[in-house]
Amino acid sequence: MAKIEKIAEGQKNYAEFLRADNFMPEAILYLNITGEAKLVITEFESGEEERLHIPVELNGTEYILSAGKKLRNKIIDNSGNETENWIGLVLVVKVVDYPSLGHNGFTLIKIKET
Repeated sequence: MAKIEKIAEGQKNYAEFLRADNFMPEAILYLNITGEAKLVITEFESGEEERLHIPVELNGTEYILSAGKKLRNKIIDNSGNETENWIGLVLVVKVVDYPSLGHNGFTLIKIKET
C-alpha cells in the first residue's frame, strides 16, 4: 500500500493537482497512472482528511489526482491495494457537478490496462 505523508493544506511537493473544476461537467478524461500513489493526511481548516495522491498524465501533462475515500476504494476494489501495480493503468473518469458542495468532482467509470 502507499506510504503515508502528512501535508498542510495548499502545500505542494510535486506536480499540479488535477482539478475537476477546470473541466465541463460530463467530460470524460483518460488518466494514465505514471507513478506509485502516496497516501497523505491533509490538514484543512475543518480538520484532517486522508487522500490518495496518484501521479497521472493527461494530454502529455503530469498531474496529481487527489482521490478521496470513495474513488480510492473503487480503484482498490478493481486493481488491488499495491499501488506500484497501478502504474500503466488508465483511469477513465467522468467530471460530475456536485451542486450541494458547490464544485465539480471525478467519478470512476472504468479502469483500462494499456
